[in-house]
Amino acid sequence: MYLDYWGLKKKPFENTPNPDFFFYSVNHEEALTRLLYGVKEKKGAVMITGEIGAGKTLLSRMLVRLLSREEKGYNIAVVVNPNLTAEDLLRELIYQFGGLESLPPVTSKLDLLHRLEDIVFESNEKGQHCVLVIDEAHVIKDEAIFEEIRLLLNFQKNDAFLMTIVLLGQPELAQRVRQHEPLSQRIAIRYNLSGLSKEEVGKYVDYRLKAAGADREIFNATSVEEVYRASKGIPRIINNICDLSLLMGFSSQAEQVSDAVVKAVAEDLRLAARYVK
Repeated sequence: MYLDYWGLKKKPFENTPNPDFFFYSVNHEEALTRLLYGVKEKKGAVMITGEIGAGKTLLSRMLVRLLSREEKGYNIAVVVNPNLTAEDLLRELIYQFGGLESLPPVTSKLDLLHRLEDIVFESNEKGQHCVLVIDEAHVIKDEAIFEEIRLLLNFQKNDAFLMTIVLLGQPELAQRVRQHEPLSQRIAIRYNLSGLSKEEVGKYVDYRLKAAGADREIFNATSVEEVYRASKGIPRIINNICDLSLLMGFSSQAEQVSDAVVKAVAEDLRLAARYVK
């Protein structure tokens, strides 16, 4: 509704994991660097934690995009709903790593493991390193899945892992992994993703607006400061506030989004959150 009014080509603050809008904050760049290092150096497992809305899923999509551009080639599987049984997880990996034709008929778990192992070694022979990204790993209910993840790390040669597993989730994921000491010891790289600083919020808003086609200042310094105060630097909340602020600014035919508009939007969101609870 407001794109033409603000001179935008696409919506700048959608809460979808679009790598085109990935913002290199200090923390997000550090997390991405660690992820790339873990994969390229063929580490066993990498774990990234962060609060709700911190940008973990977008981070994983950026990782997949960058790996897909590599000449070496990677065989990548992304599990976005890990609340599965152990056997269903194995079937999902066989499907994603090997394709539909690789799915065996209903059979034993041992046969599934053998088929997955075959696919991983076949990928290695083709020069492809397997990468398993498990998003929302904190929602795993079946504790046996953590043991299954550990066992997958046994796919290795004498000098290298044949699969790197990336775990992403909310902070409680770190606590749950610590309860599985054999898996915890195999996590080579860890990082906790925090929110944006006050200065970064301004750069983030400006970056996403320009990526969407803006050629002028839409949020001034005082409105950006209010966005930071209301969001505490959490990207998802920033997006919600800025999106609705653009809509309200359009409705009132404002030249810029004022701090008064941002305050009104933030209060509406807080009231809505209380109502949902």
